[in-house]
Amino acid sequence: MPKIKLCTADREFSRFIRTRDKWTCQRCGHKHEEKSQGLHCSHYFSRGKEATRYHTDNCISLCYACHLLWGGDRRDEYKAFMIKKLGRKRFNVLKKLSNTYKKKDRKKSLKEVRELTSSNANC
Repeated sequence: MPKIKLCTADREFSRFIRTRDKWTCQRCGHKHEEKSQGLHCSHYFSRGKEATRYHTDNCISLCYACHLLWGGDRRDEYKAFMIKKLGRKRFNVLKKLSNTYKKKDRKKSLKEVRELTSSNANC
């Protein structure tokens, strides 16, 4: 599988998710320094699925080690976590959305991410 190129929208969305999660790994609970590269924005459904690439329900903060675990042999644990976090109904809606076609448009995505981050900054 080819590596997915990151753009400005990806970087800003990743920072939003890690800030939302208070720079804490959602699996092990380890707190990271702000701007730490050891904490990742993990996409349950791959970033290659445009319809859920910037969907907040699809992403959580995971440290490097936990990201490797849940992205590999322990994928079933990740699924159970996401179902518990979202509820079965929201998880199923997200799953259906992940299999929906959405045209790649990074300018539009960046605008949407910036609207998301600015609207949540005012809360």
